[in-house]
Amino acid sequence: MTDLTQQYAETLWPGQWRIFGLGLRPLSLGHALLLRRLNLSDEDYNEMLQAIWLCHHDWRDAARIAFRPLSMRGRLWVYRHLIWTYLKPDEALAEGVAWNHYLTESWSIPKLRSTERHNESKAPDLLQIKVTLQAELGYSHQEAMDLPVSQAIWECAAHSERNGGCAFVTEYDETLESLAERMKSGDLMPNGDN
Repeated sequence: MTDLTQQYAETLWPGQWRIFGLGLRPLSLGHALLLRRLNLSDEDYNEMLQAIWLCHHDWRDAARIAFRPLSMRGRLWVYRHLIWTYLKPDEALAEGVAWNHYLTESWSIPKLRSTERHNESKAPDLLQIKVTLQAELGYSHQEAMDLPVSQAIWECAAHSERNGGCAFVTEYDETLESLAERMKSGDLMPNGDN
């Protein structure tokens, strides 16, 4: 399997995450848009807890939860973890690091190179992804919103590559580019005399 195939396969079946005792769902396009709508910050601990609570639910349920007062169960969970944070700051820090790893994995993207046919767009990235999924790749609104973000990004990138808008960069490409740079700078001689 190529490095790109392995990376894409990981977007189809992302790791399972359990943070602060809650199993998180893969971060879908719906979750990503909801978190942006709520403007939840990774730097504010209370907002991070809210985001974790929302990602524990499917994005539709999370949207219903987000726009009404938090249920008693939700409030108790947030309060319990705010108190726990003060009692066990090292463990809370580890959970915060796990949250960042969850987000990093959820937003994994392939290495791409722009092509001459690449057009700069001013539309927001998530909108471009959603429109491409629906208009070009045939996903319905619900299917696009349910798709894990990283899978959506990879599929939109593959579509763009097919249309000449970008090119995937493989490890082999990077090795060749590195060798060319070394040759250009004089660190590597073409005849092998280094």
